[in-house]
Amino acid sequence: LEIYNEEIVDLLAPPDRSLHRTRSKSTLEIRCDEDGDVTVPNLTEEVISSVDDIASLLQRGNAKRATASTNLNEHSSRSHMVLDVHVSSGTVSQMNDAHLYLVDLAGSERVRKSAVVGKELKEAQHINKSLSALGDVMEALDCKASHVPYRNSKLTHMLKGCFGGNSRTMMVVTVSPGSNSAHETLCALHFATRARRIKLGSAQRNISSKNNEERIKELEKDIKYLEKANKKFDENLRKLRFEHKTVQDQLDLYKQSEAKGNDTYRSNAGLRRSLGEISMTHEKEKALLMSKIIKFKDCQKEVIGIRFVFCIVLII
Repeated sequence: LEIYNEEIVDLLAPPDRSLHRTRSKSTLEIRCDEDGDVTVPNLTEEVISSVDDIASLLQRGNAKRATASTNLNEHSSRSHMVLDVHVSSGTVSQMNDAHLYLVDLAGSERVRKSAVVGKELKEAQHINKSLSALGDVMEALDCKASHVPYRNSKLTHMLKGCFGGNSRTMMVVTVSPGSNSAHETLCALHFATRARRIKLGSAQRNISSKNNEERIKELEKDIKYLEKANKKFDENLRKLRFEHKTVQDQLDLYKQSEAKGNDTYRSNAGLRRSLGEISMTHEKEKALLMSKIIKFKDCQKEVIGIRFVFCIVLII
């Protein structure tokens, strides 16, 4: 398609479906599909299978593109051309969708140098206005603004997906080598610098909407499984806490019995010491008694000897 004077023209449509550029209002409008992607209903779509097919479509579209001759360019493009290549890949259970936008922007134009009038002047004004809107979008993205003015132009509205957080964008800016275009060259370089500063973030896969329901069902199953596992984990945790409390109580009882055992041991030690002292005292008294018995026996022997001597003396 081409964006000509803020109108969308189908460059691949058959002659009977082509939009004549003299119409005041375009019959093709930009819409958002159920996935939130930008689309143009009733735009011609063709199935391709190789890079050569893409090159052929570009050649066909470029042949119908609006051009004009100016003082600056003999074949000046008077519109922006966009080729949307829709790529799908994956398996039956999961398809990944992507869009490759090939965009050829019309160059900014200084009316004083191009010396355009009439229809070409109107074309130049629309081109400069759309490029200015593109610059405003890049400025908002660079400043991390809360609102990005995509809808200020059909060009920026069409390329909204290229500036989101789920895309990769490459911009090639061409300049004129002539010294008489130094001002235009400087403006183009400033424009490229602003575009270069934009951080889009990491690109991720896009899963087609018809597989989202299956994906949601799989996620719901995973959630139920995780909830069941979490419930089982909580139950095991309660059991472990109960077992921990039981072991802790047993440990406390053991410590108490150990403390009581230490008291009994100290009491037994005291009794053993007392018993030892009593035994020693008994042994001393026994030894003393034995010594007295021995002395008593010695005294008995002496008494018997005395009696015997006394009897002998009486006999004599």
